[in-house]
Amino acid sequence: GDSFRFQQIIVNLLDNAIKYAPNGSAIISLELYKENDIKVSVKDNGTGINKDKLKIIFQPYTQEKANTSRQYGGTGLGLAICDLIIKLMKGKIEVESSSLGTEFSFVFPFEKVSSQISSSNIKSEVPIKNINILMAEDDELNGKLFQDLIENSTNNIKVDWVKNGEEVIKVIATKNYDIILMDIEMPIKNGFQTSQEIRNHKDPNIKNIPIIAMTAHLFEDVLQRCDNSGMNDCISKPFQIEILYKKIFETINSTIDSTKNSPTNKSKYLKIFKRTFKEDYRQLSIAMEGEDVKTIESKLHKMKGSSATMDFPVIAETLKRMESKKIVDLSEDLIQLKQQFHEATNESLEI
Repeated sequence: GDSFRFQQIIVNLLDNAIKYAPNGSAIISLELYKENDIKVSVKDNGTGINKDKLKIIFQPYTQEKANTSRQYGGTGLGLAICDLIIKLMKGKIEVESSSLGTEFSFVFPFEKVSSQISSSNIKSEVPIKNINILMAEDDELNGKLFQDLIENSTNNIKVDWVKNGEEVIKVIATKNYDIILMDIEMPIKNGFQTSQEIRNHKDPNIKNIPIIAMTAHLFEDVLQRCDNSGMNDCISKPFQIEILYKKIFETINSTIDSTKNSPTNKSKYLKIFKRTFKEDYRQLSIAMEGEDVKTIESKLHKMKGSSATMDFPVIAETLKRMESKKIVDLSEDLIQLKQQFHEATNESLEI
């Protein structure tokens, strides 16, 4: 077995259990499961998880409810990464929960050996190719989080991140990329415009770069526009890392050699979220005073997305509601948003 991966899975599960159990304790047990497998269980005595949430608890950005925010995965990535790593190692993770607590268990396969293996005889699997990805995402939180999540989950993927379509055009002229992950709604030049410009490029190496659209709106008309602009595929944001990998490697006909765990720096992402959200809130307030509809729509969409990414569903729901209202009806929501941000982060919003 992979001792590093095994250790990181245990640390992730224990971290969740100890943090959110009332007395900060957890029970871990290991037992031989069949001939070559080990079954590991981590149990806490917390409040438990609703049954309807258990089926999606391993999806990124999923949380049980507002008053258990950041429980079982913080930013929503911890359990998703555990699930991914265990599956890559041909294992399986399960969860059982009641009002008495929650138990995560997984079976981890270990190869039985007849004698001690010399490290000099161990050869690393060589991937078919290293993969260079260009990601275009205007939201700083999403950009950094997605970049870390993709890069840290495997050894042979490198992600460069830019914030708009113009930067995409400049970068692809100086460096070769295997695939582009393209956000649709970006300032200066959006994803559709950028894709069309790439497909019309004279250089065949640039013209034929595979493009996967990233969008929170997988509606039929959006999918049609993606197709019309020359994109190869689409993925919904926030994405599941396994689905993204599948789309990437189906698109470029390569294989993945996943050999690293991806422990995410949650405090780093929260810091980015707070900084960018405060600035967006300030700009939103100014736009409302000036009745700048375009800026209001842009800021509400961006703030809603970053709130969902950071598992702040109450804030995201408020912003979603604001998107459907007239400007004159947004004042109370703006005050409510300020209160919700303080409750979620212990920091204040100022204009």
